[in-house]
Amino acid sequence: MRRLNLELSEEAYETLEILRQRMDKASKAEVLRSAVALLQLATSEKAKGKKLAILDGDEKLNARIEII
Repeated sequence: MRRLNLELSEEAYETLEILRQRMDKASKAEVLRSAVALLQLATSEKAKGKKLAILDGDEKLNARIEII
């Protein structure tokens, strides 16, 4: 496994910690690995012409997400 060091603003670091807690992950690295996996899936599907969306509890479209 490769190691990565990065600098984050205080706000980004705090956001990462909040996500870690919400996702019940043991580390911020786990959150980042999950984020990379999700972005990989989203960009892969976009290349196939698909779109990413957020549905509400009734399966109705709540938001579309454009992946650049």
